Amino acid sequence: MPTWNYQSIQLYRRSLLLSKTKLKSDLKLLF
Repeated sequence: MPTWNYQSIQLYRRSLLLSKTKLKSDLKLLF
């Protein structure tokens, strides 16, 4: 497995995590 592939996967997962937490915080702001 090439390293750039691994890095992109890590970035993808990190962005997913960030969007999840952002969604949660946005929901907290709404309610």
